[in-house]
Amino acid sequence: GLFGAGREQPPPELWLPRGGRETLHGLDPVLYANAILELFEVHEYAEETPFVAAGFQLVAYRMLHYALESYGLRVSDGDRTLAYSADSAPCVGLVELARDADLFLCEATLSQPEQGIRGHLTAEEALDAYASSGADRFVIIHRPDELSLPDGVERAYDGMELDV
Repeated sequence: GLFGAGREQPPPELWLPRGGRETLHGLDPVLYANAILELFEVHEYAEETPFVAAGFQLVAYRMLHYALESYGLRVSDGDRTLAYSADSAPCVGLVELARDADLFLCEATLSQPEQGIRGHLTAEEALDAYASSGADRFVIIHRPDELSLPDGVERAYDGMELDV
């Protein structure tokens, strides 16, 4: 076939939220999702329930992202823990996701808080979540370059490599 890892290679794992496989099947007429799903070993995870992928323990936390289903991930090798916010408005899950993590990667897309239904954070809101979480290190992700950050706050950049 034109796609996939090759016959001698096992298919890569694809982890989806509970119900994700069915959601993708519903997109088949537009995206040929069923053919694409055949290229993967598909698994589904449940919110706040540990699962193992690629030798790491993960836990998914539901984030507030408008009316969309969005999950941040907490990833651990048993010794070190990384927390990744995904897109999120301020919420309790964001703080729990990063609780005592070694590294917290947190989006801060906005210059000002959104009105009404929320889906993103300001730098100040991200910093508040970090302060409440007790995480050791904090790096802002998903932030437009033209938006400033307070002194001393790390911003991710293309090609950045971090040791955890």
